Amino acid sequence: MKGMIFTSLGDLVEEEFGIGAWNRTLARIDSVVDGAYIEADTYPASEMLSLVGALVEELQVPAPQLLDLFGQKLFFDLYRLYPELVDRHTELVPFLASVGTDIHEEMKILHVDAEVPDMRCDFYDRNQLTMYYDSPRKMCLLAEGLVRGAAQHFDKTIELEHSECMHEGADRCKFEMRLVPAS
Repeated sequence: MKGMIFTSLGDLVEEEFGIGAWNRTLARIDSVVDGAYIEADTYPASEMLSLVGALVEELQVPAPQLLDLFGQKLFFDLYRLYPELVDRHTELVPFLASVGTDIHEEMKILHVDAEVPDMRCDFYDRNQLTMYYDSPRKMCLLAEGLVRGAAQHFDKTIELEHSECMHEGADRCKFEMRLVPAS
């Protein structure tokens, strides 16, 4: 995984829970770099999974809540680095539909060693989409947070249902998202 994902997580923990919480978390894991992550470098996904597990223990925050919060922050950190990938879209649903086909493909060109999940849509219109997530890392809850971050960016309220999950034996995760009409 790219280092910027690790630095984004560290920033989130420091901002929301304090630097002490981040340092105690780093002390709980066997880090390949002792927590000195560099945005452009690549680190094993197992290290991220260890960090998340240690954070759940340290912060006493359920993993789904932590990963959702992290995903939302990560969306805005990615946007800061790659605004052109988002700004070419004016609507949330077409943006999300482009993640697996356009955005992840561009990430693989920009970062040859990038390991991106497979994200595909099989149905979408202006107000809804069905998205599938598949990755050996099984970080679908982080993907949910990224979708919520995108909704915030586009100033949309959404309903998001995670109707199938790899953690429950499914071959891939299925997200069904609907825009909530403005009142």
